[in-house]
Amino acid sequence: MATLAEIEAEIARRKTGGNASRLRMLDAEIERRKQAYLAETPPQAPPEMRLNPETGQMVDLEQMARLDRSKEGGMGYAADLAGQYVRGTPFIGEYADEAAGKVTSAFGGDGDLLRDRARARVDTFEQDNPKAAMAAQMTGGIVGSLPLITAMPLAAAAKVIPASMLGKTLAGIGLGTTGGAVEGYIGGYGAGVDPDSRRGTASQRAIIQGLAGAALGGGAPWLQKGIKNGSDYAIDYFKNGQVRKSLGMSKPASEMMGDALESGGAFGQPSAPQRTFRSGAAVRESLNNTEAMGAGQAAGDVLGDGYTEMQKGGANMLADASPNARALLDTAVQKSKKAGSMATNVIEKRAADSRMMLDNTMDGLMGKPRGPKEILKEISQDTAAGRGTTYRAAYASDIDYLGPKGQAVSSVVDRIPPKTLRDAVEKANTQMHIDGVINEQMKIIEIDGGMIKISQPPNVRQLDMVKRALDAMGRVTNDGRPTFDALQARGLAKELRDTLKVAAPDYEKAIAAGFDKLSQDEALKAGRAIFAKKTNLEDVVEYVARFDKPQIRRMGEGIRAEIDKTMAVVKRAVTDGNMDAREAGEVLRLLSSRDNMNKVAAVLGKQKTDILKNSLRKATKALELRASVADNSKTFVRHDVDKRANEMFDPGFAENLVKLKPLAAKDAAISAMTKTAKIDKQKKVDALFSEIVGHMTTGDGAAKLDALRRLSQMAPANDAIANKLSIGATTGVGALGYTAASADSRKNNR
Repeated sequence: MATLAEIEAEIARRKTGGNASRLRMLDAEIERRKQAYLAETPPQAPPEMRLNPETGQMVDLEQMARLDRSKEGGMGYAADLAGQYVRGTPFIGEYADEAAGKVTSAFGGDGDLLRDRARARVDTFEQDNPKAAMAAQMTGGIVGSLPLITAMPLAAAAKVIPASMLGKTLAGIGLGTTGGAVEGYIGGYGAGVDPDSRRGTASQRAIIQGLAGAALGGGAPWLQKGIKNGSDYAIDYFKNGQVRKSLGMSKPASEMMGDALESGGAFGQPSAPQRTFRSGAAVRESLNNTEAMGAGQAAGDVLGDGYTEMQKGGANMLADASPNARALLDTAVQKSKKAGSMATNVIEKRAADSRMMLDNTMDGLMGKPRGPKEILKEISQDTAAGRGTTYRAAYASDIDYLGPKGQAVSSVVDRIPPKTLRDAVEKANTQMHIDGVINEQMKIIEIDGGMIKISQPPNVRQLDMVKRALDAMGRVTNDGRPTFDALQARGLAKELRDTLKVAAPDYEKAIAAGFDKLSQDEALKAGRAIFAKKTNLEDVVEYVARFDKPQIRRMGEGIRAEIDKTMAVVKRAVTDGNMDAREAGEVLRLLSSRDNMNKVAAVLGKQKTDILKNSLRKATKALELRASVADNSKTFVRHDVDKRANEMFDPGFAENLVKLKPLAAKDAAISAMTKTAKIDKQKKVDALFSEIVGHMTTGDGAAKLDALRRLSQMAPANDAIANKLSIGATTGVGALGYTAASADSRKNNR
């Protein structure tokens, strides 16, 4: 049967060519069809047929749509392309024609006709231009889904979506299935023309789009992870690869070292308070004492940046940068025998070298270590020559008692208590008699009030002998402590010496040259007793106050001799044959207490003390590192030998096959082919940790720390870029895939 459009086309042709009977027949057919359509309740007609109320004639809406689009040209094509865009919009796209009809009806027009004509325009365009229609619908679907696409990363950030891959997969399947089914049902319902077709199309689309949503939602986390990994690799290769290459550093090693250094505050901003590492009596106290070590912090404080810590160690090693760096080195020792051997060799040598460094420092500050007898002999020999030359010149000097300098000497002598003066003069006369000076004996005379004085103003020799007698009286102790009279005698001896040096310059020269044997002997003895518990800081300060430079130098020699004696008694241990390291540790133990270090500082002065503290800090770092890895290294060797022996004799493919263990044989074969057997894995572990040990124990720590810091600083930005790339690519693929599935569903279920 000819369609209405075909009949109308034939009428148009015959009107120009005649044959009135055929024209009447065709007009009658059109009228018959019209009456048949109007007679039905409700009127029914073929899908493409529609009564035009304006003309009263039946029209083919699809044919009309094509003719209208042809007449409108490019504008019509663009308008219909926009209609496809609207149709692709999720949830509401299929209701655009119905919405237009409702609006027309509201203003008194034929809304049903407008709805049907709009639907015919969209349908015919989709039939005639399937590719363009699908592209427009997909574009509308993607744009319409932007709010949901934007919300997904926010939901992930808010932890609405689980963090695990399984959780993300299940969430993606659930959300994809739900969203696809709901959108498919709503859109399918809008695509129908009557209740039955609406329900059927809605159900079909809900199933198809729900399945598409499930597949895409479940696969999205895995796709995103794959893109993220690929992006990470590419970004790392192009941005970080050159930094690591310049240092000969692999990615796993740089990441492990970077994490350890950053978490330990080596980059300057600790993520959490880190306590100083302490092990061994030789190291523990030295770290606890801020004042003694001059480290600028007490144990337990947050450490400074790694550069400062490496400078304290003096070896420029990354292992000194933070406690976590030492912990990583310790882990390397425990995980790999090869790495442990490398670390031990370097650390033991450094610890042994610290003994030599301390020796050189103390030799420069206090002289090379010598026995007390040797020093006393040197003092005797040196002062003997001085007594024959320098003191003769000093003793020949005159004192101007009428002048202020001589009066100052008289003032000191006059203030000496009578009993003390009598005893001092008696001792001085005795010593001069022993020395053969008979004609210079001093006489004591009594004056008013029970006071006494020397009959004649004493000369330089006589005053020097009185000063020495007072010095001897000042060394009297009771239970190790100076008596009250001794303290008085010490003070008077110092005053007499100081005023006599001013009154007789030659005497000052003799004193400065160190030719006072008794005082030098006393200084040496004081230096050797400086670490004794009975010697307190006040005693040392008093010695330094009354001693001249030569005597203070002898105190330093006494201290050096005592330190050397302490190191000499260190015994070799069966488990630790590194005597240099053990002796260096003994020095640290001796100088670690605040009291001992303060007493030494009082003798050496600030400048020399700072030099000593710097060497002690370096030795502390070396021994601290040694203590942290030594025991674990030995323990690991025992476990490693046993483990490797077992791995070497693990049954292989053939042995498992003979034992009728096919699954074990399969695993053994795969491990052999892929080199993933235990012994192969250990080789990889050895290589990694050996590399870490190499980087952490060489002397270029500052350059490596700087490079690792830069890599750490770049990491957040690199990760953000990779996340954006993975989210964007995954979202794009997912949106494209779903809209394509939706467009195909609309095409095949209408």
